[in-house]
Amino acid sequence: RASVRLQSAMASNSQTSTTKKALQVKVCSDIGRLHEAVKSTFAASNLAQDHELVLQDVAAGDAEVEAEILLADPGKVAPSLDSMRGLRWLQATWAGINSLAAVSRRDFTCTRL
Repeated sequence: RASVRLQSAMASNSQTSTTKKALQVKVCSDIGRLHEAVKSTFAASNLAQDHELVLQDVAAGDAEVEAEILLADPGKVAPSLDSMRGLRWLQATWAGINSLAAVSRRDFTCTRL
């Protein structure tokens, strides 16, 4: 009986663990192999247990972009940040964020490397 319960629990866990929540990250960067580095780091993190990382490139200056999480070169995206819908977090690809000084909105978190 104990082995039947254990097998049942394991089957239940395997069904649950295969359903992962998508973590959508928009990317706007000129850094080569950035996608590979992010995917590798994500796979080694605890988030990978419950989430699937989905990286999507976006064009600089695209006024129609909707992104909750954006990984970007600050200089490339600064002109379009004021019109970007849904932005909650910008992860800058480098420490210098002077190019963001002209951005008027302040309703998102910006972290830098």
